[in-house]
Amino acid sequence: MRRGLRPWPRRYPRPPYDTIIALQNTVHLGRGGLNAVPPTASPMLTAAEARWVASELRHALKETSMRTSLIALVLIGSVATAAAAQPGAAPRNDLPQPYRTERDWGELPPGVAWAAVTAIESAPDGSLYVVHRCFENSCAGRPEAPILKYDASGRLLASFGQGLLVFPHGGTVDHEGNLWISDAGSAPGLGHQLLKFAPDGRVLMRLGEAGVSGSGPDHFDQPTDIVVADDGDLFVTDSHRNGRNNRVVHFRPDGTFVAEWGRKGSGPGEFSEPHTIAIDSRGRLFVGDRENNRIQIFDQSGRFLEEWRQFGRPSGIAITADDRIYVADSESWAPTRARTSCPASRRAFASAPPARASSTRSSRTGNRRRPTTRAPRVWAWTRRGTSTAAWCGVACWSATS
Repeated sequence: MRRGLRPWPRRYPRPPYDTIIALQNTVHLGRGGLNAVPPTASPMLTAAEARWVASELRHALKETSMRTSLIALVLIGSVATAAAAQPGAAPRNDLPQPYRTERDWGELPPGVAWAAVTAIESAPDGSLYVVHRCFENSCAGRPEAPILKYDASGRLLASFGQGLLVFPHGGTVDHEGNLWISDAGSAPGLGHQLLKFAPDGRVLMRLGEAGVSGSGPDHFDQPTDIVVADDGDLFVTDSHRNGRNNRVVHFRPDGTFVAEWGRKGSGPGEFSEPHTIAIDSRGRLFVGDRENNRIQIFDQSGRFLEEWRQFGRPSGIAITADDRIYVADSESWAPTRARTSCPASRRAFASAPPARASSTRSSRTGNRRRPTTRAPRVWAWTRRGTSTAAWCGVACWSATS
C-alpha cells in the first residue's frame, strides 16, 4: 500500500506549511486503511485543496478494502462540505438571523453611561445582571456601580459593586442565584480576585488576595471567567493577556482548592489566554483558548477530550440547557495577513452607535498590531476564516456536534 501524500500539485498555489500538515493529518494512510479525523478537527479547505484531497482518497480507494472505501467516501463528503462552508472569494454571511435588535435597552442610573459591557448573566428568578466597566474600560477610582440588575423588560432593579472591582471580566450565576464575577485588573487592594455577590449585592465570598498577582491555590493573575458545576464546584480560567498562569483552577463550593491544570503553550491542555469557560449538560468544560484560536474541551478532572477550531478567537462562550453553544469571536484575523475589516452592512450591533468614539488607541496582541476604537454602546463581532475575507456575526453551533 502506498503511504503518505503525493507532492503538492504544481497547478494549485502551494498553501502554508501548517495547512499541508493539517491535510496530512486529515488523510492518513495507515494500518487498516484510512483513518478519518473528525470534521471538527479538520481544516476548512479551499475548493482546490478539496479536489486534491479527494483525488488522494480516490487513489486510496483502489488500494483498500470495501470497508475502508466506505470510510473514504464519508471523508470525501466531509471535505466537500467543509469546502462549501469555507468562505473563499467572499465571506459567508447568509445564515438565518432570527433576532431583532433593540437599541438602548436598559434603564441606567442617573448620570451613568454605558461603558465596556463584559458580562450579561441570567438569574433563576428571571432577572438579569449586566456587568460593565464603569467608565470607558475601567472601574479604578470610579463612583459608578459596575453591576446593574434588571428585570426582563429592562427596568433597573438594583446597582452595586462600587469600589470593589477594577476590571470586571467574566461572570456566572450559580443555582442559588448568587453572582460570581472575576476581576482581571490590578490596583492597590483590588483586583486578581473572584467575588461572590448575593442577589441584594452583599459580598459572600472572595477567592484570591486583593491586589496581589500570584500562582498556587491562594492567588490568581488576572482571572478571566468562572463557571459553576451542578454540584457547586467552581472552575476558574486564570490569566488574561500576557498573564503568568494560563490555567484552569478547580475549587469546592466553600472555596477549598482541589486542583489546577494548564500552562503556557499550544499543545493539548496548554493555554495562551484562557479567556472564557462554560459547561454543558454532560458536565464537560469548554475553555476558550483565545490566543490559540480554539476551544478546548475537558472533563472535570482536567482530562483533555478534544479541541474545536471553527470559532476563530473565542472571547465568550454560552451553552444553553439544550446544549446549544454560542461563541462570541470579537477579534479574529490571521496573524500573518493584513486585517480585513467588516463591511458596515454586515456588522452586528448590540445597541446604538454613539455620536463619536471615546478614544482611539493602538494595541499589540502577539505579533499582530490592531487598531482599537473604544466606542461605548457599540459591539461588533467578527470571525476570520482562512481566506482574506471577513465573516461578521455570532457563531452558533450545537454543543453535541
